[in-house]
Amino acid sequence: LAPDYNKYMDIQQAITLALVRAFTGAGIGFAYPSRSLYIEGPVQFARTKQDALRRSEASFRALIESLPYGVFVHREGTVVYANPAGLALLGYDDPAQLLGSPALSLVHPDDRHSVRRAIDELVRDPGHAFGKRFEFRARGPDGRWLWLDTRGVNLVDDPSPGGIVLHSRDVTESHEAADALSSMASRLTSLVSNLFVGVVMADERDELIFANRAASEMFGLGDEPERLIRMS
Repeated sequence: LAPDYNKYMDIQQAITLALVRAFTGAGIGFAYPSRSLYIEGPVQFARTKQDALRRSEASFRALIESLPYGVFVHREGTVVYANPAGLALLGYDDPAQLLGSPALSLVHPDDRHSVRRAIDELVRDPGHAFGKRFEFRARGPDGRWLWLDTRGVNLVDDPSPGGIVLHSRDVTESHEAADALSSMASRLTSLVSNLFVGVVMADERDELIFANRAASEMFGLGDEPERLIRMS
């Protein structure tokens, strides 16, 4: 994907998160036909508050379920919600396959420490409007690992959704492309290092940044191309 697309998605996610926090905090719901009856008295008042909470939850779901990228909510380390785009992102057909799972059980073992640290930071700083961005690998039901670019925000104290909200998009192709380039660079370096002709590379300041063994031997430095680079 083009860098401009990633920048656009970052901005879109940040705006959405800010809107969710602002609307939820102000008790603002989305317009839909409704009728409210207010009657004085503790029982009726409690019922009115419950109705308001249900409307808030319905508004949150209507907004989140229409988003084109994955949204996940977890409470106390357990996945309690995933929007349709999130289920499709990971490859789940049935929400029951995912909901109720420990959140970290979906994370690659090598990434669990960094994800746990990111979530802990969100818990300690609930007022950060734009949340925290991080990447990790998540496992789908077929066992494949996906790289997810994720922004999390703490909405634990809000009635809806009442948890840590994660907005995620798939960046697996970008990581695979970067890995392929790195692997190719390693193979080329190994090939050039073992050529029988001297090869050196310099940067824009004409300082050596690479020399193979044959080049160091040409300058009488034996099999120590690092010495040749330091002398430049």
